Amino acid sequence: MRLAPHFAVPERRPAQAARLIERGGEWHSILAPSDWTTARIEAWLDWGGSLPGDQPASAEAPLRPETAPLSGILHAYADRLATWGCATGILPDAAAAQVFRDEMVASLLLGLASPGPVLPDGSRIHPLAGDRLAPAPDTVLTSLSDVDLVRRLTEPPANRGEEGLSRDRLESVRDAVLRCDGAANACHDPAQNPGLARAIRAARAAGLEDTAILLAIQGQLAGPSRPIEPCLLLAERADVAAGSKQARLAAETSGVRLAFSPGDADAAHADQVAPRAGFDLRRLSLDDMAPLARLWTLALEIETACGFAPTGAAARRRHDTRPLALVPCGLIDRLRADGVAFDSPAGRAGVATWIARFDSAATLASAELASEVGACVDWRTESAVALDHLRHKQILAVEYDELAARLYNQALKLARRTGLRHLQVTALDLDAESRLRLGAPGVGVDAVVQVIGIIETADGEVERVLHPDVAAALVHLGADVGAAERHLFGRRTMVDAPDLDLESLRAFGFTDIELKALETGLEHAEMLGDVFKPSVLGAGFIEDALGVDADLAAAPDFCLLSHLGVSQDRIQTTQRHALGAPDLEDWTGMTPELGAVIGRPGLEAQLSMTTVAEVFAGAPRDLVLISDWDADRADLARLQSTAALAGVRTIRVERAAPPQGRVLFNLPVPESEPAASSSPTSPRIETVAEPRPQRRKLPDRRKGYIQKATVGGHKVYLHTGEYEDGEIGEIFIDMHKEGAAFRSVMNNFAISVSIGLQYGVPLEEFVDAFVYTRFEPSGAVTGNDSIRSATSILDYVFRELAVSYQGRTDLANARPEATDEDGLEVGTQEVPTPATRFISKGLMRGGAPDNLVVVPFGRREPEPETPMPVAPVADVCPACGDAALQKKGAGFVCDTCGVAPSASDLSTG
Repeated sequence: MRLAPHFAVPERRPAQAARLIERGGEWHSILAPSDWTTARIEAWLDWGGSLPGDQPASAEAPLRPETAPLSGILHAYADRLATWGCATGILPDAAAAQVFRDEMVASLLLGLASPGPVLPDGSRIHPLAGDRLAPAPDTVLTSLSDVDLVRRLTEPPANRGEEGLSRDRLESVRDAVLRCDGAANACHDPAQNPGLARAIRAARAAGLEDTAILLAIQGQLAGPSRPIEPCLLLAERADVAAGSKQARLAAETSGVRLAFSPGDADAAHADQVAPRAGFDLRRLSLDDMAPLARLWTLALEIETACGFAPTGAAARRRHDTRPLALVPCGLIDRLRADGVAFDSPAGRAGVATWIARFDSAATLASAELASEVGACVDWRTESAVALDHLRHKQILAVEYDELAARLYNQALKLARRTGLRHLQVTALDLDAESRLRLGAPGVGVDAVVQVIGIIETADGEVERVLHPDVAAALVHLGADVGAAERHLFGRRTMVDAPDLDLESLRAFGFTDIELKALETGLEHAEMLGDVFKPSVLGAGFIEDALGVDADLAAAPDFCLLSHLGVSQDRIQTTQRHALGAPDLEDWTGMTPELGAVIGRPGLEAQLSMTTVAEVFAGAPRDLVLISDWDADRADLARLQSTAALAGVRTIRVERAAPPQGRVLFNLPVPESEPAASSSPTSPRIETVAEPRPQRRKLPDRRKGYIQKATVGGHKVYLHTGEYEDGEIGEIFIDMHKEGAAFRSVMNNFAISVSIGLQYGVPLEEFVDAFVYTRFEPSGAVTGNDSIRSATSILDYVFRELAVSYQGRTDLANARPEATDEDGLEVGTQEVPTPATRFISKGLMRGGAPDNLVVVPFGRREPEPETPMPVAPVADVCPACGDAALQKKGAGFVCDTCGVAPSASDLSTG
C-alpha cells in the first residue's frame, strides 16, 4: 500500500530547539519541537526506552539524520515498522517504505498523533513463519442472568490471607450493628455500642480504612478487591434499567463492566488487545483527516503483525480479528473553543461528524489493505454482521456529514468484493501517558473542563494561565478575558482589597517595610497565610510588634491573621481578591450561555453525548460512572439504570476514592488500654513479637454466685467463680434431668470458656460470639429478673453474664422494677438488706455477724442524737462451729443448726 507525501513537506516542518533534560541524574541536550513542555518530552523519552528492537533477518540498517529529534526514538519506531512492512509485503518496495517512514516521523513531530504503549517483548504469531494454527476457541460470554453469578460475585476468596481477614473484620462490624437491640442511632454509634467499638478497633488493626468500616456499618461490604473473571458481563438492557437483583449486585461489585449485546461485548474484548494511537483533532483540518487516518491504519496494521501482546490468547485475537484502536481526542476542546455548548444539538452533531469522518477514512483504508493483502481470518464468519454494521453507519452518516457518507459507501463497495482487513478500526479510550505525549487533550467525549492551563517559559519556569480553549470560548462569546483571569489568578496585591487592605493592617502595627514584604511575597504565594510568616515579615516584627512567638507563627497550621482577631470570612474574601478563586463558577461575568460552554455538564448530557459518539466508533467507550464513595445500594443501582436507559453500549459503576485517614470515629478508650498520647512528637512503638499469654489462676477459695433459671421448661444452674477483684474467671453450667451426652457437652464447653477467661480473653468476646445463637431448648425464661426469653441455653447464659458483669442492659429483655436513686423499690418501706443475702456464710467460715447489712449507695444517713446500741457479737456454736449462737430468752440457740447447748457446754467449749 502506497502513501502520498502530505505531512513530511518543508512548509509544515515544526520549529525545533535543544532542551536540557535531566535523565538518570545527568543533563542531556534533547532536540524537540519548541512548543513542547519538558514533561511532554520526558514522557516521549520514557516511552522510547521500552521499544522493541527486533528486525527481520533481511532488514538493512536505515539511514538516520545525524541530529534526530528526541534522541532518535521517533525514527527508531518508524524504521522498525517500515522494515517489517516491507518484509510482510504491506509496503511494496523501499520507496514506499521511505515515504511511510517520513510521514510517520512528521505526524509525530507535528503533535498530530501519539502511539499507545508498546511492549518490548511478549507473545505474538510470527508474521513471516507461516505458522499453521488451530481454530481459535469461541469466546464464552457470561450473562448477567447466569444462576451461578450471585455465588461468584459474593463467595469469599479461596485463599483467605489478608483479603479474607479484612472481609471477616468488616462482617464483624456489620454483625455488631445487626445484633444490637437498642435504637438505630445508638447501635450505629461506637460510643454507645461497645461491641461495635471493639469490632472497629479490630478492623483498624487489620489495616482497614475508616471509609470501608463506615460502609460496613451501613450494611455494605466492599466487593472483591480483585476483578472477577470475566469482568465483562452480557446483560439485558431492560433488566439493568429495571434494577434487577443481579444488576444491583453488579453495580456494587468493583470491576464489573456490563455490555448490552454480544457484538458490543466482542468489540470491548477486541479493544483490550488492539494496538492503539491517539490523534489531536484540535490541530487537524478537514484535508488532514483522510491522510492521517490512512497513514496510521497502515502503521497499526504493521504493529498488529510484528508487535507483541501480553498473552498468547491476546496475540491470537490480534491475529484473527486484527482490531485497531485509532482514538480521536480533543473533540470537546475543539467545540468549546468554537463556543459550542456541550449539551446542545450543535455539540452532539459536531462530535458525530468528526468521529464519522475519522472512522470512515480508516475503514476505507482497511478495505484497501484487504484488497491488497487479504481480509482478516475472522472475516469468513463475521462478514454478514460487519457489512450490516457498515451499511448502518453509511445511512446514519448522511444526516451528519456528506463526506463521511461517501467514504463509507466506497468502503462498503470494496468490502463486498474483498472484505475488510480489520473488523474494527476506531475506539474512544486512551491512557493518560499517551495523552501527555499528545499534548493532554480531552479523550473522546470526555466532559472534564480544564479552566487552568500550564505554560513553560524559556528559562524553564512553569506558569499557570487561562486554558487556551476556555480563553477562545470567552472571546467567541464576547466575554471579558482579563476579568476572568483576575478572578481566577487574583490581582497579586492587597491594594483595594474589599475586607482587609494594606491600610487596615497598619492598625495591627504593620509598617511600610512589612507591607512591602507582603506585596513582594504575594507574587508567588498560593495561600494568603503563606505571606504572614516570619520568613516574610521577619521574626523580630512577629515577636516584638505583634507579641507572637516566632516558632509558633512558623508552624504550618498557625494562622497569624486569625490570632490577630480577623474573621475567616474576611480572610477568605481577601484571599480571593489577591490570589484568585479555584474556578469560574461564581465569576460575575459567568452568563448562562457561557456556563453552558465552559461549565461541567450533567450526567444526562454526558450519556447523550456518549450514545452519539458510539454510533460511529468501532469499540464502545469504557464508560465509568463515579458515585459518591459512601453511596448506598439504591444510589448505585439508580446510576446504572440511568445509563442503561440512555442507550450506551457498555457501563461500569465505581465509587469515588474515599477520604484517607482515620477521622470518622472517635472511639472510647477501653479501660484495659491506656489513652494514647496526643503529642505529635511521641514515638510510635512497634511490637515485633507478642509474648505468649500467661494463665491467671483463680484462688483456691473463690467468690461467685449461682443462678437458677428455667429456659423453655429446662432447668439451668449457672455457677460463676471470681477473682479477688470481682472479675469473672470461671463458669459451670449444670442441666437438670438432661441426657448425659448433652450435659457433658455443656460442662466441657463451660470448662473451655473458663480456660479462655483465665488466659485473658475478654468476657465481651464470648458475649458477642454466643448471644443470639439459636437451638433447642429455647423460649421463655423464668427465675431471672433481667431475662425473660432466650433463643438457646448459650444465649441465656451469656446474656446473664453480660448483664451481671458488664452492665449490658441492652441485652436484658425484661423491664426492671421501678426503683429510686437508692436502689429501693418505689412505694416500699426502707428496710436494710441483710448482707447474708449476698455473702456466703461458708465463704466467711461462719464469721459474719448477723448485724452486717448492705447500706444503699449514695445515701447520707443523718447523725443520730444518741449513740446506737452495739449489738452483741454472736458466739461460736460447739456443735457446728458457726458464729451463729444467739441468746434467746434465758438460753442460747444456734441460727445455723438449731442446737440449744447448755451453759456447761458453753463453758467447756
